[in-house]
Order: sequence, then C-alpha cells, then structure tokens
Amino acid sequence: SSSREPRPRRPGGARNMQAVVRALAPAARGAGRRAASSGPAASAVRYQRYGDISKVCAVESVAMPDKLGEGEVLVKMIAAPITEFDASFISGFGAKRAGTVLPATGGNEGLGIVQGVGAGVSGFSEGDHVVPTVSGVGTWATHTVAAADHLAVVAAPSADNEMSAVMMAAGAGAPALATALLQFASLSDGDVVVQTAAHSAVGQVVTQMAAERGVAVINIVPDHTEFEDIAQHLSALNPAGFTVRENTARSPQFAKLLSDLPAASLVIDGAGGAAAISAAGALRAGGTLVSYANASRKPIVMPMAQILERGIVVRGFNLDGWAREVSVEERSNLAKTCAEASAAGKYSQLLKTENFGDWTHALAAATDATSTRRVVMVMQ
Repeated sequence: SSSREPRPRRPGGARNMQAVVRALAPAARGAGRRAASSGPAASAVRYQRYGDISKVCAVESVAMPDKLGEGEVLVKMIAAPITEFDASFISGFGAKRAGTVLPATGGNEGLGIVQGVGAGVSGFSEGDHVVPTVSGVGTWATHTVAAADHLAVVAAPSADNEMSAVMMAAGAGAPALATALLQFASLSDGDVVVQTAAHSAVGQVVTQMAAERGVAVINIVPDHTEFEDIAQHLSALNPAGFTVRENTARSPQFAKLLSDLPAASLVIDGAGGAAAISAAGALRAGGTLVSYANASRKPIVMPMAQILERGIVVRGFNLDGWAREVSVEERSNLAKTCAEASAAGKYSQLLKTENFGDWTHALAAATDATSTRRVVMVMQ
C-alpha cells in the first residue's frame, strides 16, 4: 500500500565523502600514453576460489604491472558498489563466461580515473573517467588493469555535488538492466507491471522508468526487508503502484489488491521461487515473466495451467551475456548514458557509503538482509 512521502535522506556519511573529493581532484594529464614505469601497488579484495562472498574474499596487496600490455588501461578506482550480482559472480555464476582466472579481484561496477594506457589503445587518455561495460573488471581495488573494450569513458561527475561520483559508480548496471527488462513487453500508459525483488537497485530503477511511461508497478519485496523504508521510497517514485511483502503476495489479499487494476502485461523477476510464482498469477493471458536473477536460490516451478491454458511466456535475461554479444560501441553507449543519467540524479537509488579500507564492515553492511540500501565503497 502506498505510504507517506519519505523523509529526504542523504546517502552515506561525510567521512567517506572526503575521500570522494580527494579522488576527484584534477589528475595530471600526460600525452595519453603510459610507457614503462613502476606501477602502483594496489590494495584489492581478492578471492582464491569460488564460494560464499563472506568466506572466500580477503584484502590483499597486488602489484600493478610496470608496463601495460596491448589494449590495457590502468584505472585508479574512486568508488565501487557491492551488489547481489557480485556475490553470485564470486560464487561461480557467470565467472566462467567472463573468462575469470583465479585468484581474481572482486567487483563488477564502479567509477575510476584512467592513469595509463597500453599500446594500441585509442579513445582513452589519462584523467578520463571510466565505468565498466562487462563483468569481471575487478573494481574492488584502489587500482585495476582492464581491457579497454571493457570500459566506457564518461563525463566527469559534478565537482559541486559530492554524491555525483557515488551515484555514477552505482549507476550504470541497474539502469542498463532495467532498460532491457522493460523491453520484454510493449508497454503504454495505464499498463501494469509486477516485479519481485523490488527493493533492489534494479527494482528501484524499473519503478522510475515505468512511471515515466505512465505504467503502474506492483512491487513485491522480501519479508525480511525494512518494509516502511522501501515502501515509501517506491511509492514516491511511482504513486500509481503499491508495495507488498512476499507473504502478502502469496495470500488471497493480493488478488483483492489487484482487482481494481488491469491484469499485468509483464512480470520482472529477481527473486525466483515462490515470489515469482505469486507474481505470475497477476499476468494477463499471454503475458510474459522475465527473470534476471534468483535471489531466493530457489527454482520457479510454474503450474502447467499457467502455460498451457493461459499462454504465459517465461523468459530469462542476463545483462552480461547480452553485453558480450553486442558491439563494443553499443554496450559502451548504454553504460555511458546510464551512468551519466544516474550522476545527474535521474535515477534514484537508496545508497549508503562505506570506506573501502574497512572491507569487513562494508561487507557486513552490504549483506545485511534487512537493509534496502546499496553499499558503495569509497576508495582512499
């Protein structure tokens, strides 16, 4: 149900913002090439094997190469989020597609500044701000080396808004995925979308993008989340919809709440399991359920009547798989557009900043099952 307007909150704390300001200080620009010189020592969150993020990751010192290889870019990281996809990736899902070689550095999203480029690299100069365009870049580090075609140059975040860099660091992946997911149905003013895992960054952006089209979003969030916080936030983003817990979505009350609305054209599922099945019940005949994640780690066991009698279509979508199939230009343009829009405040996410120097505390905050705020680590 809709809630009162949320009180404005400033994500993160001032102590972490000081690090952002230092990182955004103008970088010395060279000729755009970094040749042989002693590379910086990086502090990085690494994992030696796949598994539970809280058990396999540890902070290590990593020597950067004295000379960059062909096609490589040296990036000094400013900020990087800890996401559900990161945890899934470190557990092994998607890592092989990304060509991950163990041991590896964690982190798939973030914002950094180019500090050097290798031979054969064009379009990148020292001092440029960049965001990743595919997974596996290894952003949980003070410095990282990445392939140039895995990065996109973006406009520098605003020096007048200390949160601009943080929003940009967390702002490429979720809007890009939300954009793709909303294309699984032809939506217009007055239509309805139902989504699970609505508390996630993707869910928050889906809610905003749908509102821009006049589409109401029915949000289903896990029972353990801080309900009032996320319900108020989502209601402010899309007043035409409402938010319920998963246990409500499984009850007869859910059908009553939906009775005054058109049947949903699309279900966007990030939870899997029972939540996805409950959401599918709200679809019109011939509607589509598209799944992009499985936060519950449980399968979607769809009743055959939904498929045989109502013609429900079940699809899956993986953003990283898509990004690796399209051209470098296409994925770079999407990442750039989304990151810059987020930095400008177009897409609102509930964020909190943590100091990269205290990885244990940052991880604990990011894996707090009750929290609805995405953790963004600020590098020192």
